[in-house]
Amino acid sequence: LWMRLPVFILNLYHGSVSVGVFSVAQQLAEKALLPIQAVQDAIYRKMSTLSTDDAILVMNRYVRIVAFSMVAITLMGGLIAPWVVRMLFGSSYQDAADAFWILIIGAAFVSVAMIVSTYVLGQLERPGLLSMLAGANAVVCALLSANIKDILFVRRADMNLLVTEAIALAYRKNAKV
Repeated sequence: LWMRLPVFILNLYHGSVSVGVFSVAQQLAEKALLPIQAVQDAIYRKMSTLSTDDAILVMNRYVRIVAFSMVAITLMGGLIAPWVVRMLFGSSYQDAADAFWILIIGAAFVSVAMIVSTYVLGQLERPGLLSMLAGANAVVCALLSANIKDILFVRRADMNLLVTEAIALAYRKNAKV
């Protein structure tokens, strides 16, 4: 819900053209998370069977690897985004490349949060914590989206998701359970 909320707000205030540009950018940014989802699936079993101290060490190692990987993906994606958008969707969607640059930064935050979520589920066995975080993300995104009608249209929606993802990551990394 919280990742789709800006789409509803954009459609309400700016119509389907802005939604189309934003959707193209969001779909491209989500593709950057596919390798991270595979890593998340692969490490879940290992994470849930290790002792707590070993799981923390392994999680920190995976977080560093994912963070460095996403920095590389972010830089590479930012460089080739205008060309990819023009090739796949045509020049009428060129604004999606600008929106993608913002969203790919948020994807880097989400990728680290995905690895931390594996620890929360596999080691701490606290799915309720993740559900509360998803609800908090929806509320924060809704509050940030309240002003979307005033300035920057699509880029404002991108920034809302970026801020929400950064807040969620910070909370997951610092949550005391």
